[in-house]
Amino acid sequence: MNVQAVLKSNFQFLINTNIKADSYVYILGSTSQVIKKLQLKEIAERHGCRQPLNFLKRTINFIGISGPVWILQNFEIKKAMHFGLLEESVYSWFRDQGGALVPQLKSQQLEKVELNFYEASEVVIRAVIIGLELAGYNFLNTYNKVNLKNPMLNLILTSKKKSKKLSNELLENIKIEATAIQLARHLVNL
Repeated sequence: MNVQAVLKSNFQFLINTNIKADSYVYILGSTSQVIKKLQLKEIAERHGCRQPLNFLKRTINFIGISGPVWILQNFEIKKAMHFGLLEESVYSWFRDQGGALVPQLKSQQLEKVELNFYEASEVVIRAVIIGLELAGYNFLNTYNKVNLKNPMLNLILTSKKKSKKLSNELLENIKIEATAIQLARHLVNL
C-alpha cells in the first residue's frame, strides 16, 4: 500500500495570499438573516450580479464578472424530534457542501479558487476543508500512484467578528484529521 499517496493533500491550501483567483467560494457562517442579506449584497456587487441573491437558499451559484461564484449559507437548524439527534449538524452540512464543490471545480478546470469565510467558526472551517479533501480522494489514482495537478485554494477570512482565526497550525490540524479519514477509507477499499 502506498501510504504517501494517501497522505498527500488533494489541494494546495494557502492563507491570505494575493493570487489571481479564477473562481470564488463564499462560506457564510452567520445564521442572522440581516447579516446574510448585507453579505450577499456585498458579494453581488463585487461580482457584478445585477439581481438580488436569495438569502433563503442554502446554496447559490452564478457566473460573475471574475468567474464562477458559489455561496454556502449557514441556517439555524430547528431541533424537532429526538432531542435533535436525527437532524443534520452544521458540520455535516458544510462538509457535504464543501465536498460537492470538488466535481464542479474539476469539471470547469479551475485551478485557483478563493474561499472566503464570513463569520465562520472553527467547526465550519474544518467541515469545508475536510469535505474538500474527502471529495478529492480517488481510489484508483491513489492505488496506481497517479499524481494529479492539485488546484490552489486560497483561504481568506473576510470577517474577523465571531470568526476563528485562520492559521497554519489550524490548517495543519485540519489536514491531519482529513488525512486520517482518507487513510481509513483507503484501507477499507483495499
